Amino acid sequence: VNNEKYEPSSMDMIPKEMRKMVEGLFDGHSLFGGPAVKRVMRITIMMPNAKEEKAEPKTKEAFDHELAKQYAAYKLAALNYMNS
Repeated sequence: VNNEKYEPSSMDMIPKEMRKMVEGLFDGHSLFGGPAVKRVMRITIMMPNAKEEKAEPKTKEAFDHELAKQYAAYKLAALNYMNS
């Protein structure tokens, strides 16, 4: 939980091989239509036979627990930053 800095991308929510592939697809994180569609198209072309994974329904308690962990990591990182 005690990260030196809050970096959500360092969490293990996305499989490493998927993250590595996606990181190589783009120069930035723009959410505008053109760049976002371009990323989706590249992924579709690179993985034409990929199985669509259904998201498991999460309980409210599981969501609350994950949110609390993320918030604690954020606050600890802020305290570490203020302390240095």
